[in-house]
Amino acid sequence: MVRLRRRTPGRFPLGQSHPRTAFVYNVAVEPDVRRQGYGRAIMLAAERWCRDNALTRIGLRVFAHNTGARALYEQLGFTETARNMAKDLRP
Repeated sequence: MVRLRRRTPGRFPLGQSHPRTAFVYNVAVEPDVRRQGYGRAIMLAAERWCRDNALTRIGLRVFAHNTGARALYEQLGFTETARNMAKDLRP
């Protein structure tokens, strides 16, 4: 499953300021079938959808600890455009 939307002009996520950008909000592959090419197929289908809809860029967010997803996106040509940081304030 992938949730993909065309970005509304003037409302871009951090690092995504291109007017013909799609943004991937969620990609999910069931744990028991991961690493079998489904994530790659989903993302390649998303790219085809973007091209078919005259979009020229895809953005997404991925957690730093999600090394599998990060590796997939890097293999598909995605590059890091922003970095979030946090500080835990609990004692």
